[in-house]
Amino acid sequence: QAGKTAWFAVDECVAGHVHGPWFGKHWRREGNLEVVAKFATKTNAVIIPTWCLKTPNGYKLTYSEPIEPETKTWQDLSEQTANRLRPIVEENFEQWFMYHELRVVDFQG
Repeated sequence: QAGKTAWFAVDECVAGHVHGPWFGKHWRREGNLEVVAKFATKTNAVIIPTWCLKTPNGYKLTYSEPIEPETKTWQDLSEQTANRLRPIVEENFEQWFMYHELRVVDFQG
């Protein structure tokens, strides 16, 4: 509400494991895309889907067109955000795949 920025990853950390996003899984409505959509609905915040891809020349950061929350439900916002990110993630899924296990203790001081 004060013009600040919040950042969320599209990846999901569940039971100590990081998964790629659960696109199209309507039975799972507690992931990061849903949190972002609910937050945007409650605060009228704009969602700007953004991704960073490794390229042969380094990394490329892309900011997508903003998704305006006005008159949309959080379900609509979640679906619209997922549809924007899905092709990028599906074409580059190896960049969202990790071999190591993350645990809560990995993030504690």
